[in-house]
Amino acid sequence: YAILKGNLDNSNYDITYTGDNFRITKKSITVAANANQSKVYGSLDPAFTYTATGLVGTDTLTGALTRVPGDTVGTYAILQGSLSNASYDITYVGDNFSITKKALIITVTPGQYKEYGTPDPIFTYSAVGLINNDTITGALDRIPGDTVGSYPVIQGTLSAGDNYTIIFNSNNFMVTKQALKIVVEAGQSKVYGAPDPELNYTFTGLLPGVTITGSLGRILGDTVGSYFIT
Repeated sequence: YAILKGNLDNSNYDITYTGDNFRITKKSITVAANANQSKVYGSLDPAFTYTATGLVGTDTLTGALTRVPGDTVGTYAILQGSLSNASYDITYVGDNFSITKKALIITVTPGQYKEYGTPDPIFTYSAVGLINNDTITGALDRIPGDTVGSYPVIQGTLSAGDNYTIIFNSNNFMVTKQALKIVVEAGQSKVYGAPDPELNYTFTGLLPGVTITGSLGRILGDTVGSYFIT
């Protein structure tokens, strides 16, 4: 800014004034990115906030902070970006911006079962929260056991990668009884007064290595007649 003569005067003198310039230099201020700024994976970036120390009066800064690019879970440096004011020299103190894991809810489909002795099916589930064409890898598993009963389904190797935290809702898998058909042989008999023979039958549905124990019986009676085999 030019320095002017202003009201400088003395009635005894004719003043020849030689001016010069007056300089206003930039004020130094500190701008610090606020700590603990974050977003959940897949959501939009917020407006990055900061604290400015040393601004005069109602002065403000224009522009905005930015960050190092990246969309996966992790930490990214917050940069000064376009933040400025022509009257200030800014000393910028950065911080990190965090992208945190997104919740993915996995729910095991209820009512899954198999018959005793058959192979396990592929366990099914529903997923809520998957985005960006991300995929789930691996498979569910269950508590081991081959006899008839209820077995909790567990997460197994199921994963959606490092961008997700899985909230797992289990259900029980049932091993149900295998159908075994017993057919009594027809035409079995004895002569009155003779001991009962061993009652014979055929069967279908018994798995290899499994045996039937016990024996058939019949409705009691020793006189001539017909008696149901039980």
